[in-house]
Amino acid sequence: MNPLSAIEAKRLVDGYNKLVQPNTKVIVCPPSPFLFLKRNYSSLSFGAQNCAAEKSGALTGEVSPWMIKDLGADYVIIGHSERKKYFGEDLDLIRQKLVLAIKADLKPILCLGEIGSAEQNFDEVRNQLEFYLTEIKSSWLRKIIFAYEPTWAISTFEGKKCSSEQCLSMVLLIKKIIKKKFPSCSLDGIKVVYGGSVNRRNIDGYLKNGGVNGVLVGKASLNLVETKRMLEIYGTKQ
Repeated sequence: MNPLSAIEAKRLVDGYNKLVQPNTKVIVCPPSPFLFLKRNYSSLSFGAQNCAAEKSGALTGEVSPWMIKDLGADYVIIGHSERKKYFGEDLDLIRQKLVLAIKADLKPILCLGEIGSAEQNFDEVRNQLEFYLTEIKSSWLRKIIFAYEPTWAISTFEGKKCSSEQCLSMVLLIKKIIKKKFPSCSLDGIKVVYGGSVNRRNIDGYLKNGGVNGVLVGKASLNLVETKRMLEIYGTKQ
């Protein structure tokens, strides 16, 4: 829920817009009330932080994926750790949102990560991904950005360090599970990003040695100086 005003949101997005480099893709996921800003920035992609598990209906306070799409957004974050931890979202609800978002022509940023463990847990992440993929068609795979988001590495939770080696091992697991489920599908074009207290001091390691295509940035994205440095580092890796 940051920032608290449309004026401040526009200031941040203005800053992002000036920092975009030709070989980088920036997806801005503000609180839903600020998605209207998309119309002013053709060089930036926009996404929502969450969506409803239903297309429409008497669900006060929910935001349909179709509403998000109508505002010009192309992406939506699904299954973020805070949705799981604070709002009790379970695997079934997240899978419903995932399928519905794709049907609404949105590209899901699907978060995978340990919730019940205070350290890296391959079984927990495997169970999540295998469950989510049960209703996914092979033709949908390239619409999804898979985000490894270990709760234990997020500063507002455990705040432990996730090494680039740990990140790489989970990226390889994610791709192995996808290949097992869809053996005829090429892994080329499958995008995996890392999200877990990413900042200018650790982004280089994840991009260089973590096997990821990009990063899912949280708190650091509110600081334009920090964002500028991260984008500069990202640009040198492409």
